[in-house]
Amino acid sequence: MSSILQELQLEAASSEVPVSELLRKAKIVAVKLDLHDFSIWIEKELNGYDTSDEENYPRYREVRGEPKAWNPYHGWQPIIFTGEGMAEMMSRRDVHQPIGELDDLLKNSDGGIFAVQYSAEAKMDIMKAIQLETDIQFVIGRSAIAGILDAVRNLILDWALKLEKAGVKGEGVSFSKEDLEKAKVAGNTYTIGYIENFAGSIGNLSDNASVTVQQANGFSSENILELVSKIEKYLKGADLSLTEEREVQKITAELSTEIKKTNPEPSKVKKALASLKIIFEGAAGNIIAQGILSELAKIVK
Repeated sequence: MSSILQELQLEAASSEVPVSELLRKAKIVAVKLDLHDFSIWIEKELNGYDTSDEENYPRYREVRGEPKAWNPYHGWQPIIFTGEGMAEMMSRRDVHQPIGELDDLLKNSDGGIFAVQYSAEAKMDIMKAIQLETDIQFVIGRSAIAGILDAVRNLILDWALKLEKAGVKGEGVSFSKEDLEKAKVAGNTYTIGYIENFAGSIGNLSDNASVTVQQANGFSSENILELVSKIEKYLKGADLSLTEEREVQKITAELSTEIKKTNPEPSKVKKALASLKIIFEGAAGNIIAQGILSELAKIVK
């Protein structure tokens, strides 16, 4: 008769078994072997992490993504953060949902993009900083969710193998006193890496950190001329309409003329860059348009 520990190992090695089911089976093992710390971790994964606590989150629950703001004309647009450390901090979020919800999300999703909701306070902070009242979301890829599930699956498998290596055998769902003693030694030395908690509000924006929706507040003549050259070279492949192409050509010609002046007028340069940004955002799904938008982001800070 196989033991529940052996079953757990086989199921953890199979991607067909949902991670939530693995956790419930691991809970039986942990409780019967009186492994309190691992039982607490299992409960948090099953029930979700309490965002009101100051506790740390496991490292694997930190995901990287991109904050975006809703534009009624162009859909979700990336938010560019300036200020030391702000961009790095805002590219990370902790996912606190129960593992069962993540299982369902991955199983039932049609697309590859997910949105992590900000708290009301965090949204207000960002909207105030960008001076725009709109919806704000943190967008992550499908692989971020899959990474959390895989991390939990691997932890369960490693834990079950470690218990067996320590001599814990079991029979069915039962364990002997000897199993319990061996499990205490193996189970209590098993640790899970944790990170500083970034869940919830981003907190108050510091004086030297600002958030902006890619608006021009300065420019480099050399960089702008280089951008104009790239746009002229790759314009035909940007998937724009004929009218949009002609508008881009007109704007780049005016921009080039203005930027070559001894004292270019900042307002005209900013207006031209903003117009180019709007046009290429309309074709952001095109790789060339996306590349031009990336180059614009380097100039428009």
